[in-house]
Amino acid sequence: MSPKHVEEMYDAVIVGAGAAGLSAALGLMHSPDIEQLKESGIEPKVLVISKLQPLRSHTGSAEGGIAASLGNVEQDDWHWHYYDTVKGGDWLVDQDAAKLLAEYAPQTVINLERMGVAFSRTDDGHIAQRRFGGHTADFGKMPVRRAAYAADRIGHQILHSLWQQCVAAGIEFAEEWYVTDVVLDKSGSAVAGVVAYDTHAGVTHAIHAHNVMFATGGAGRLFHTTSNSWDLTGDGMALALSAGLQLEDIEFVQFHPTGLAHTGILLSEAARAEGGVLRNADGEAFMERYAPEHRDLAARDVVSRSIMAEIDGGRGVADPKDPDGPKDCVWLDMTGIDPDHMNAVLPQVVETIKAYANLDPAKDMVPVKPTAHYTMGGIPITTDGEVYRWAESGSQNGDADSGTRTVVEGLFAAGECSCVSVHGANRLGGNSLLDACLFGTRAGESLAARIAQSPVDDPMRDADADDGPAEA
Repeated sequence: MSPKHVEEMYDAVIVGAGAAGLSAALGLMHSPDIEQLKESGIEPKVLVISKLQPLRSHTGSAEGGIAASLGNVEQDDWHWHYYDTVKGGDWLVDQDAAKLLAEYAPQTVINLERMGVAFSRTDDGHIAQRRFGGHTADFGKMPVRRAAYAADRIGHQILHSLWQQCVAAGIEFAEEWYVTDVVLDKSGSAVAGVVAYDTHAGVTHAIHAHNVMFATGGAGRLFHTTSNSWDLTGDGMALALSAGLQLEDIEFVQFHPTGLAHTGILLSEAARAEGGVLRNADGEAFMERYAPEHRDLAARDVVSRSIMAEIDGGRGVADPKDPDGPKDCVWLDMTGIDPDHMNAVLPQVVETIKAYANLDPAKDMVPVKPTAHYTMGGIPITTDGEVYRWAESGSQNGDADSGTRTVVEGLFAAGECSCVSVHGANRLGGNSLLDACLFGTRAGESLAARIAQSPVDDPMRDADADDGPAEA
């Protein structure tokens, strides 16, 4: 779906239509600032550009849950979630950002429910929750059920609900367009627009905008074995680098412990939350040695390192499809889970194992190995989604004082392509969807505040602000 025509100037262009981009678009359009603008007769011009049809965005592949201290199944507290997030990130987390993430997580999940997300339910009708690695009660003392889920298809539910709300709000999409450049002004201190290629019409557009937001996802395809879909090629990060901006914490890449054998396809952490056990070639449930308290539901970095220690120690197993191949996997044993319960709460996991490994998890042990899963680093942003750069002493692009943080006016980011440092060196399961939805919404609200100050169609606006033709 391409826009009926390309405007000369947009109030905002959002690049990416996953959970972060769609949350930003809705946060923008539903903001009191924009509602007030509409009441005065001014309709904001907002365009969402996506290189895929939005319902193919990688958000749809998220399986296990979204973290929030709802306390629907067990007692929980957002302070505990806050602690777990900081500890899970190896204490390299921006604690102000982690506090926001944990404190507003319940509100974020409830808002998603109100937008139509069909969560699984408890017997009394509340949103159901399950355990996820690294999430604890009472500051690390015991595991807690904190991940709100929809069987093992929570990303699918969130993506479809957000997209439907965007369609209802009349948000304009440019689908299967590819952004090739972000344009800054001559000083590099403010955004001027983007260059995008319409893959259907074969036309390149120079799109002028006072505000641009990146929500382009991660960069897992840098790795040979990854759970990421083919489209996660780090586009937003590359665009930022090409524009002379910086990246932050880019060395922090998370490997999910349970990628299916040599495909890299993710088998959700929910499989272990529901009773799955990791075993080595001797049949030993080895996580008891590495993490006696949390065992198979320890943080992902702990489990991934433990798996590799078993493989390096000669206790790995070969992929049954290649019995003479390298013994670089371990077993995921789900045979202790009741088959009816497994099919009810883990349908996607079961389907994936049957389709790609030709195994029945109710009867067979499944070969797994760590797979590149999530990029903790990315474009540096504030908690309001503003992109910034660090100015070194004598830099022409910022203040003279060394270490000064300078915001790039009108440029925003959210989701996996960004780095608000809420995950530190390791993200907890369930925090990525939360990050995308919560900080995506905050970025959208920040965009709305800027648009309200000087909308493109404001008749009182200085005519010199018009920047010329839109198409090249």
